[in-house]
Amino acid sequence: MRTLSIVIAAALTLTAAACGSAPPTTPGGGQGRAGFMALDAGQGMILAVHGGATVEMRALETGDTLQLRDGERVAFKQRFASEGMGRAEAQITARGHLGVVPNPRVATEERLIRRPEHELVVFSAIRTCESKCVSEIWLFHHDGLRIKVAEDAKPGAAVVAARPGGGQVAIGAGGLWVVDLPSGKVQRWKQFTSPAYAPDGTLYVRGVSPNDAVYTIGEFGHGVEVYGDRGTAPKLDDGTFADPAPVTFVDGVPTATFARGSETTTVTLPSH
Repeated sequence: MRTLSIVIAAALTLTAAACGSAPPTTPGGGQGRAGFMALDAGQGMILAVHGGATVEMRALETGDTLQLRDGERVAFKQRFASEGMGRAEAQITARGHLGVVPNPRVATEERLIRRPEHELVVFSAIRTCESKCVSEIWLFHHDGLRIKVAEDAKPGAAVVAARPGGGQVAIGAGGLWVVDLPSGKVQRWKQFTSPAYAPDGTLYVRGVSPNDAVYTIGEFGHGVEVYGDRGTAPKLDDGTFADPAPVTFVDGVPTATFARGSETTTVTLPSH
C-alpha cells in the first residue's frame, strides 16, 4: 500500500443560530427527531442561511420584494440553472405571488437526503452556473445544527454516509466533506469522493474519476490506497466522469466495483 499526503482545506465550523431565546430548530419542524416533515409533490420550504432569518423573493409581476420566513411553505414551480447564466434561481409561489428566490434557498423532497436512523437530513441544490454549475450542500441535525458543508460541490445526488455510533458524517459529490458532530467542523478533500463507513468505523472512499481507486482515510487525514484497478473509468456523454460507486460491505467484508468500457467488475478488498 502507498500513503498519499493530503492537504486538508481549512476547517469550517458553522452552528445553527437560534431565533430569540428559543432553542435552535429544524426548519419546518420535524416528525420525532428524524428531521424535516415530508414535503408533498410540488411543495417547497424556505431554507434561510440561519435559523430565524428570512429570504428575499422578487415578485415577477410587480417587482416588489417579500421577506419569506425560514421554514415557510411555498409552491415550487421550476429551477433556472444552466451553464453561463450565473446565479441559479428557483421560481416559486408564496403568499399568492409568483416570484424567484436564490435556488439553494428552497428545499423540495427531491433535494433532501434523509437518514432518519442517524437523525439527520442533507440538502443539495445548484448555487451558480458560470463555466460549470456547482451546488451548495447543507447538513441539518435533529439537535438544531444547520451546517453549510459545501458551496462548490458537483451537482446531482450526493453520497451520504454516517459513521456507526454517530459523531461523524461523510458526504461525497465530486469531492469529499467530513463533518464532525456536534462541533460542526468540516474537513474537505478534493481528491476523494463516494464515502462509506465499515462496521468498525473505518472510512473508505474512492478517488475522483478518472482515478477510481479505493482508499481509507487515516487518523491524520492521509489517504491510504487499498486497491487500484488498471485503466480508467469511462467518460459520460458530456465528457465528464461520474463519481464511482461507494464501497459496500457483505458480512463486514469490503467490495468495490470498477467500470471499464462496457464491463463492470466487482473486487473483494483486503480487510483494513
